[in-house]
Amino acid sequence: MSKSLFRIFLIVCLFAVTLCMGASPLFAGDDYVPGEIIVRYKADVSGSAVARSLSEKGATRLGSLNKLNIHFVALPRETGVEDALDTYRKDPNVLYAEPNYRVHALSTFPNERNLDEFKQQWGLNNTGPSGPAIGPSGLKGTDNADINAPEAWDIQTGSSSTVIAVLDTGMDLNHEDLSAHLWTNSGETASNSKDDDGNGYVDDKNGWDFVNNDNDPDDDNVRSGSSVNSHGTHISGIIGAVSDNLKGVGGINWNVKLMILKVLDQNGEGTVSNIISAIQYAVDKGVNIMNASWGLTSFSQSLYDEIKSAGDSGALIVTAAGNTSSVEYPARFNLDNIISVTATGLSDELTDFGTGTKAATDVEDVDLGAPGHLIYSTIIMNDGPSNESYYWKDGTSQATAFVTGVAGLLLSEDSTLTAAKIKTR
Repeated sequence: MSKSLFRIFLIVCLFAVTLCMGASPLFAGDDYVPGEIIVRYKADVSGSAVARSLSEKGATRLGSLNKLNIHFVALPRETGVEDALDTYRKDPNVLYAEPNYRVHALSTFPNERNLDEFKQQWGLNNTGPSGPAIGPSGLKGTDNADINAPEAWDIQTGSSSTVIAVLDTGMDLNHEDLSAHLWTNSGETASNSKDDDGNGYVDDKNGWDFVNNDNDPDDDNVRSGSSVNSHGTHISGIIGAVSDNLKGVGGINWNVKLMILKVLDQNGEGTVSNIISAIQYAVDKGVNIMNASWGLTSFSQSLYDEIKSAGDSGALIVTAAGNTSSVEYPARFNLDNIISVTATGLSDELTDFGTGTKAATDVEDVDLGAPGHLIYSTIIMNDGPSNESYYWKDGTSQATAFVTGVAGLLLSEDSTLTAAKIKTR
């Protein structure tokens, strides 16, 4: 590996710790969807046998991941989730059954806006006490407490052949600083109401909305007092806002294609079934980098299996550790293709987002830290408190996007890199 390539990865490693998971499956913590479960049948159980098993139990199949023989199951009205799990777990053809857990965006906390956009992007280039005041309270940073983006850009600014999947609330598809970097499905003819590429999704031009099961992954996470408004749009801007265009902010990748997979609704909530379907969609399209700025507190075997399978296909999943003291899933999974990210502030310190609880930092579960406090990026056009299209937010969600962006630079520098190779560099 060249010294310059190694340098690109090191710029984001504000600190690194060893990954080691010691968690056991739990049926607690997160809420789950009533009337639904996720069932994985053994590999040698045929489709007809699965259909027969579900019919005998009065259940309906809502969807499947055939590669892993995982099925999303709607229960009979009179059957509760816990009773159904007990029944399916006794079936000798079933590997496991679990609730369809809900996942949530790892909330970002909005702050007031400053008009000097690029200078507010301290995570890219922190000029310390001599630089501008950051945020409404006029915070000052520390020299070089950043990812040294300008130095990295001397080596690589990204490539339009690099595709990054953003699994989130969607993205403002018409944003002035993002639309030019939208991924386009070359196998699909838009708006002809046909599944041209035969992947099971009709007119999926820029990705897919797994929440509403349609081809419009636009971000509807509008400002409503929620801390996660514009969550997906904000994340997308950090990774790949159009740079060098004299508008707004600059993304870590000046050139990149963003595949938008909407897995969280307007309230920042989603389900494991939609998440794993989106991961498989990206894998099937050959995507090697995915951003996962969301989490859940309960272990999900189906999510673990799907991420592991994605890793077998060469895909890297960059995950947010969480904004409380405990690391959430999937960041806790002990998998070679996961990078778990916590958040740091303007002086390389672990940030508490003003909540009094520092970002998750369990040393056995977190790989590294990246900027996650007062991060300035894109939001839904004109959705700021004074009709702005850019805004500050905090969170491990933002930190995760920084690492995803750097992973994109690495892949642009060497397109042969696997997930494991990116993680170890």
